[in-house]
Amino acid sequence: MDLPTILVNALPGLALIAFGAMLLRAHRRAWREQQDGGLDAFEQHHFRRRYRRRTQVALMLILLGAAIPPGMLFLDKRHPKAFGVFWMAVLIVALWIIALAIADAFSTRSFSKVALSRLDVRRKELESQLQRMKSQAGNGTHQGDDTSETQAPPSSE
Repeated sequence: MDLPTILVNALPGLALIAFGAMLLRAHRRAWREQQDGGLDAFEQHHFRRRYRRRTQVALMLILLGAAIPPGMLFLDKRHPKAFGVFWMAVLIVALWIIALAIADAFSTRSFSKVALSRLDVRRKELESQLQRMKSQAGNGTHQGDDTSETQAPPSSE
């Protein structure tokens, strides 16, 4: 086999290896940054599972990248069983990557809905608290009066 053919067969695999390595590095960096924040148990659980899924995808992309060039170069029609088994394994890995990507999308969507719902509940609690504070510090003004928003609460001196 000549050098250009070898390079053409190796390029897709090398590209997948490089892409998987970049994803792995990005996921690890994001994971370290999230560990510094004050996350509750729900968020920690979601981010831990997301990190595992995304790390698995990155590693499997590297595996695919490493498997494609030998499959293209060395497996041929002289060994049809080995050829079939090898490419079925590559296909299964690719399908698993797709399944993990779909699971990640659904998980992120579900997490986002719950997080938005939690934020909405917190916003309503704060609005209710604000209304109570306004009514206590209203100094005889009506709740619907626009001037009550600009008035400062009475000082406690």
